[in-house]
Formats: sequence, C-alpha cells, structure tokens
Amino acid sequence: MIKKCIATIVALSFLFTLQPAFAATKDQPSTWAKADVAAAIKAGIVPSNLQSSYQKPITRGEFAQLLVQTMFANYEHANEGSNYWKLEDFLKKVEIHTGFTDTDKDYIKVAFALGSVNGVTDTKFNPNATITRQEAATMIANTIHTQVGFAYKKDTTRYGYSDFDKIATWAKPAVMLTHATEIMEGTGGKFDYNGKYTREQSILAMKRIYDRRRVGKVALRGNIVSRTDTDEISYLVTKNSVKVKFDETASANNSAIESYRDQWITYDQTKDQPFDATQGAILYEFQQVTKSRNVSALLTNTFKNKFVKIDYGYMTLTTFNKDSIMEFKFKNVPGYSSLVAGYTYGYPKVEVTPKEVK
Repeated sequence: MIKKCIATIVALSFLFTLQPAFAATKDQPSTWAKADVAAAIKAGIVPSNLQSSYQKPITRGEFAQLLVQTMFANYEHANEGSNYWKLEDFLKKVEIHTGFTDTDKDYIKVAFALGSVNGVTDTKFNPNATITRQEAATMIANTIHTQVGFAYKKDTTRYGYSDFDKIATWAKPAVMLTHATEIMEGTGGKFDYNGKYTREQSILAMKRIYDRRRVGKVALRGNIVSRTDTDEISYLVTKNSVKVKFDETASANNSAIESYRDQWITYDQTKDQPFDATQGAILYEFQQVTKSRNVSALLTNTFKNKFVKIDYGYMTLTTFNKDSIMEFKFKNVPGYSSLVAGYTYGYPKVEVTPKEVK
C-alpha cells in the first residue's frame, strides 16, 4: 500500500512538471499565444512579475524590463562559447544619465542606455503609462536596428496595412523595420498603430528576437556596437551621446590591449606605426562603426594624439577630448542606421560617408 502511494505521488509530481508555468491557474495566455509564452518563460526572457495577466496592456516600465531581460539573455544565446556582456558587468562599466526624476529602476536605465527608450519629456519617463503598438515597434527598432537587415518599401501598400498612412511619422520607419524582420505583425489587415500592446503580444515579439539570434552585441543608444566588456573601457551614456573612457592601468583578466595590438600589426594602415594602446582603442574598439581604417583624417590625427571630428551623417565622433578618448554625438535624423548589407542610415536609407569636420 505504501509503495502504491509513493508511486502515485511520483507519477503526479512528474505530470505537474510537464505542465506550462501558467497551467495551475486560470490566468493563462490566449490559445494562440500559449505555446510561445511557455517557451519564452522556459528560455528565461520573461520576468516573473509579467507571467500573469497576459491580456493586460503592458506599461512602459514593464516593456523596458521585458526588453532588457530578453536582450541580455539573447546576448548569451547568440554568443555560445564566446564572451558576451552580462547585465551586472554592464551596470558596473556604463554610467547612465537618464535625467528621469520619476524612476530609478536599473532596468529602465539599461533600456535607456541601449537606446530602447526615451522619456516622454527630458525629465519624465512615465513608467506606468501603457504603450501603443507603434510605440512598441519604436522601442524594438531602437534596440536592434544596427544588427539586422531591413529595407523600407517605397510602395507602402505592400505592407498590407490599411491604416499605414495614419501611423505617426516618427514611428513609420520602426513599423517598417519590425515588419521586415518579422518581429511584429498586423492584425485584421491593419497595423492597429494606436491599439494597446498586451503582455502576451510583447512576450511573443521578444521570443522572435531571441529565436533569431541576430543581435549578439550590445549597441549603446542603439548605435555604438561594443564587442564585449573589457577591462580598460568604460562609458558615460546620455540621451544624445556616448563617451568612451580608457584606462590602460585597469588591464586584468579581460584586457583588450593584445587584441588591439594584433590588429595594429595586421592591417596596412597601422602596421608601420609604433603601437600605442590608447590609439589602438580609438582605431579598433569600434572599427565596425567608425570604419577607422578607411577614414584617413581619423588615422592621421590619431597617430599624432590630436583631436579630430568626423561626421557620419547620423552622428559625429570626436577624439582625444578632455574627459574621454572618444565621444559619439547623435543627430535627430529620421530612420535607423544599419551595419548589415552595407553601412546605411536614415529614412529613406543613404550610405554612410564619413567626413572630417574642420
């Protein structure tokens, strides 16, 4: 009898472990979302406080939290066997000045640093306000644009959204991007731009980002792609700028200096110059974004430890500043930059052509 009871208990416990995380309650996702929500929870991209009330409109703060958890899980997921930024290291190395007076949550600060979110004003984030579908598309596009391929269709009727012309001008590039990357879909032949975005819809969008593994690197303010956390590099992030600081004395177990040196002696543009660690950081830490080996003014002035300003169309770069070795300042340009299939920015897209500003 005892053996039979034990067997029954074991069988029941096994049965319950096979059920989705939400199966024990009546508070479940919609039928069409249930399998994907369960998979997202299993993948670790859904904060525990968002594992309920799935049909409830998501707030700005909740969406920021979900997006940050997804992205840092995704950095690990997309970099199996390689170095990737961990959230705790990010918070140590990135000083974030949001200017918000109505929230001090770390996940909102990180979402701001990633470029995902901005305030409703310079000092207010309004974390408890719900978001619309066009706002959700914008937050997603702000985060991933540099590392995904996308195109803006000239014939906007090809998107199949009967309400496309009603989408806010500032949101149209984001809606196009999330459509091209299949992260957000329309509903009933419309995008439903002003409709509320629910928790379960948000979770499904995050799962699509996670499953595709396209965004493997941190991009500060959505634009400055950083290879990984390194000992010598730290950052100061504001709404319109990213400052890069370099401390050669901080070299330890995760030093970037040997990587700079290896590239320095490999490429024709630098191999005949004596190696300098600070110069190496300027020319090779962000080469994917700065295209430093192809910008003669940046090369020449860096070799001389001289200030230079380079215009990339959507941002400017200055070097050897008083408080940083590099500062990227962003312009208010419609559309998004991308490093996939060329180097482009704007809406419509134009090619990035770096030019010295004298």
